[in-house]
Amino acid sequence: MTVRERPALVAHVGQVPEAGSFVTADAAGAPLLVIRQDDGSVRAVANVCRHRGARVETEPAGRRKMFACPYHRWCYTRTGALRSIPFEDGFAGAGRADLGLVEHPSALTGNLVWVVPDRSAVPSVSVSADIAGAAFVRAVTVETGAPWAEVEASVGAEPLAPGTFVRWADGFAELVSVRPAGPRLARTAIGLWLLAGPDARLEGDIVPGWEQRIARMREVWA
Repeated sequence: MTVRERPALVAHVGQVPEAGSFVTADAAGAPLLVIRQDDGSVRAVANVCRHRGARVETEPAGRRKMFACPYHRWCYTRTGALRSIPFEDGFAGAGRADLGLVEHPSALTGNLVWVVPDRSAVPSVSVSADIAGAAFVRAVTVETGAPWAEVEASVGAEPLAPGTFVRWADGFAELVSVRPAGPRLARTAIGLWLLAGPDARLEGDIVPGWEQRIARMREVWA
């Protein structure tokens, strides 16, 4: 199995709490938009405009009624369907149905959203009920120039799926997803999600030691 064929953890549903809310992600070089739909479902589409290949959404997270490419303003709905093209006469004969943002097959394991970067299959990942049902607390992505295989080998935690790991402490689960990033896979993205299990005790949004841990990780893998 190549790294592009492995299921990649890209979001927790707590990051997209309402219709139109989104996060962006990079799954083994595949730029993604993970969007909460009007019917409550979650969809993952390529964050790549069908016109000239620019990134449609440049913010890491937010909420939109629609998504507009900053290059030539092609607009897409929350489902990824093409909504409008400026100066549409220049694209006579182009079928809008064929020009939407490319969907990546995705799957939910409890509250966790997974994709397969090369779109070869619907991801299939089995995790325990306590992880699947854990609540979202915080998330951060650290990028580094270190080789992804080296970073992955150093995680030292229980594997959930190839490249994705979990640590439990004081009722909190820390999920760590290591994957190559960018079109040339020359950088490594380390996605971290802090989740609260049923026994976790959270004071506001502060978890002692987690910010310090992220700062140390940035220093080690800078």
